[in-house]
Amino acid sequence: MLLLNKDLSALPSNFLLPEKRIGFAGNLLEELTIKHKEFTLYKAGLPSYPRNFTRDVIIASLIMGNSKMLEDQLIFSAHLQGTKKDPRTGEQPGAIFHEYDIKLDGGVELSQRPGRTTFYAASDTTALFLIGHEWYQRMTGDKKLYQKQKANILRATEYILSHLYGGSIFIEDPRFCEAEAYALKVTYWKDSQLWGRPGGEPKYPVIYPLAHIQNIAGIRSASYLLNSKELGKVADQMTRALNLMYDEKTKNFPIAIDSQGAINGINSDGLHSLFYLEPGSLTGNKLEKLVKSSMPLETSMGYRTLIPEIAAEAKDKYHAETVWTHEQAQIHIGAIKHLNWAIQNCKEELSASLSHVADVSGRIYSYFKNIQGSYPELFIINSEGNMLPGGCDPQLWAYAAKVYFDNFANSQTTPSKLTF
Repeated sequence: MLLLNKDLSALPSNFLLPEKRIGFAGNLLEELTIKHKEFTLYKAGLPSYPRNFTRDVIIASLIMGNSKMLEDQLIFSAHLQGTKKDPRTGEQPGAIFHEYDIKLDGGVELSQRPGRTTFYAASDTTALFLIGHEWYQRMTGDKKLYQKQKANILRATEYILSHLYGGSIFIEDPRFCEAEAYALKVTYWKDSQLWGRPGGEPKYPVIYPLAHIQNIAGIRSASYLLNSKELGKVADQMTRALNLMYDEKTKNFPIAIDSQGAINGINSDGLHSLFYLEPGSLTGNKLEKLVKSSMPLETSMGYRTLIPEIAAEAKDKYHAETVWTHEQAQIHIGAIKHLNWAIQNCKEELSASLSHVADVSGRIYSYFKNIQGSYPELFIINSEGNMLPGGCDPQLWAYAAKVYFDNFANSQTTPSKLTF
């Protein structure tokens, strides 16, 4: 059972390294740290994203097991938690912000979306805030932060509950903040465009299955933190609704489901969801089918975001013809978590499939072993099928992925701090 390929003497033959790719030799976390008033913040990446993103920092903290970074972000996120409805920023009561620029004291106004900012344009950050709190408490055993932010946790929980259609399906809609649209076309992590819709934007209301899954995990975390059986029942209802979203034709989850119907197509969200799903959440053999249906996403550096035939049609290639570095770590963590469950339950075929997922997602480690000091945001798949590092370098959650794979390679076990 191969969980991480340690034969890293060479990069894949289809890998290309730009002549001007420069490794980072200094203290990376110091370089990405921002001191703002009484807060310690972290930049998402350089040079393009020198701002603080709740999503990036919390996920980076979880991946690398950095409780101090997580504590810093939870404190700042609570400080800026939404209190009102604001159609310009996307703010909603209880919502956790998406992007913060110190100079602007808020989000960024994009030229193509005048009159709106990116401040609260995210459907997953509030769930990540709750997940982060559970992880922090389990990891450190410290309940002081929870006690200080219990009111924030309650408001974050209410935000998720207010988005549940029929009490079980997490929906996204700018009307929650009394707006017609958000500053971003898409409000979960693949936020550049939505394939399958004119202009790359959903017809609201919309369900993003991955965001629904993240919010299931958020409610489960709230149930744990608040010792609430009722919230546990809500999470169970949301999980049952998730099984109904599964598409038997593609054997995977849709990319999205909006007012015009499901947008089907194999993408990395299905494998990504293993990071958040509890083992056994998918009924029948859906998990095994999902894993096998994702095989067309495999590349020499891990899993690409979209299958080639869909990616070729996408106008914006940022989340289309790319392999994202941090996502490989999340897929790997999720695969190991579910693999351990499959082994314990004597599910041999599923165990073999999940072991293969861990192997494929671990291919990214060859880059870290061979190109020291480089932490690229993503890898671009060019027209010849070659892999080229791109985006920001350094990128915070790419660095976190390197730390995770280092730790995993040294232990060949799943660190308990990565299981929640």
